[in-house]
Amino acid sequence: MSRKKTGCRNCMTAKQIVKNGVTTFETPEKIEDLEEVKYTYNYAEASNYADNKQNIYKKKKTSVDLDLTFSSIALKTRAQLQGKDYANGGAATGTDDRSQPVAVLFQETYDDGSYENVVFYNVKLYEKDSDQKSEGENIEFTSQGFTGRGLSFSNDKITNKFEYRMDSADPSVDRTKLENFFKSVQYFEAAQEETSDSEVSKTVA
Repeated sequence: MSRKKTGCRNCMTAKQIVKNGVTTFETPEKIEDLEEVKYTYNYAEASNYADNKQNIYKKKKTSVDLDLTFSSIALKTRAQLQGKDYANGGAATGTDDRSQPVAVLFQETYDDGSYENVVFYNVKLYEKDSDQKSEGENIEFTSQGFTGRGLSFSNDKITNKFEYRMDSADPSVDRTKLENFFKSVQYFEAAQEETSDSEVSKTVA
């Protein structure tokens, strides 16, 4: 059955932390009022020519560029994600600021009511430039946003992955993982192969 994407919602970020020597993530925190998500994959390419013709071509995804737009973003959130000093409702920007690597989570919705949950694991976000105009006869709303690049990520659960998504329309989807997607960062797990009766008999014997 065909379907079309209609929107995006529920954007969250989860800070990377090291726990017992393993890199993992804190509980995701929501950034309210997501307006738009854009992402563009980056590729590494190589080709070879021999005997006056192309005999090898290789292309693979290496990272993803993200562009997130919100109605507004709390100053505290902007400061935390970019490694700024923040206290008493104020943030200071300096040359020593370092954006913190986070997982970025969001949901893509479809016209049939289904959705895909998406996470990019290893992203550093940077605040987009902003401009405002004085109010006149017309009022112009100004959005705020982040851009960033998602790189590959490895820990004790996955190796060299930068994205994971789950489709609610797939009958085989792990419903538990789908429902917990925004409660804690989820990872891909290969399907378990069913053991045949003959293999069980051999094991018992």
